[in-house]
Amino acid sequence: MDPKFQLVLLCADEDDLELVSLVHHARERGIELQVVPGVESYDDAMVQAFRRFKHALFILLASPHLPQSRTFEGMQMFELGRQPGQHIAVCQLRPDEPEVMLAAIEQQFRAIAGIDLATHFRRVQGLAPSRD
Repeated sequence: MDPKFQLVLLCADEDDLELVSLVHHARERGIELQVVPGVESYDDAMVQAFRRFKHALFILLASPHLPQSRTFEGMQMFELGRQPGQHIAVCQLRPDEPEVMLAAIEQQFRAIAGIDLATHFRRVQGLAPSRD
């Protein structure tokens, strides 16, 4: 797993503030999240994120502001320009349940990387030995 691997949340503008508790909960566990709002109506926000983060797990956060049809379009855009080291998944936005959301994201990450998020970020910070 590339040490520069990022976890990128793609959300609707209206959902940006709903992520505060998730980002805070993740940081308490040593996990850094990048947030890219505005993907509900602007292809450019998603495309720029896909170009910017070369090694990442992108999480499309489905919500009433980012419906299933738009998450499907996002998945299609991702597949058209996918680069090695990039992955994508969809997670339902649950602002009142940050632990549930983080657990779902961790499950996706573990399936890709074979390790949990906290261990990955401790390695990035030099606080845990690398398995390489």
